[in-house]
Amino acid sequence: MRRLAVVKIPRHIGRRQLSAIASIYKYQKQKSPISMKGKSANFQRRVLAVVAKIPRGQVSTYKEIARRAGNRLAYRAVGNILKKNHDPKIPCHRVIRSDGMAGGYNRGARRKIEILKKDGVLLK
Repeated sequence: MRRLAVVKIPRHIGRRQLSAIASIYKYQKQKSPISMKGKSANFQRRVLAVVAKIPRGQVSTYKEIARRAGNRLAYRAVGNILKKNHDPKIPCHRVIRSDGMAGGYNRGARRKIEILKKDGVLLK
């Protein structure tokens, strides 16, 4: 049986604040920041596997990643999956837009460009 912690709550904390605190605590207890449930879980795993195979010094586009993962029209979904990924083993910074621009990055676009320059990649 699971034991519950007894916490004394000060009277000045209202229900809204208590609800916000509870939701933060619940979020911290989650194991993975990326939801791996349902049909999209398989696509997420394939996207991350494809991105993990991009060698240093090379880049790929969101559209190409979507095609290799099995859904050529899901390039926006690829961007959302990579935005939520914080695993340093997955080189999300090596995925760029089809027009040659850097695109977004979950640690900031400037940081993405810096990392790509260190990898030896020149962008528009």
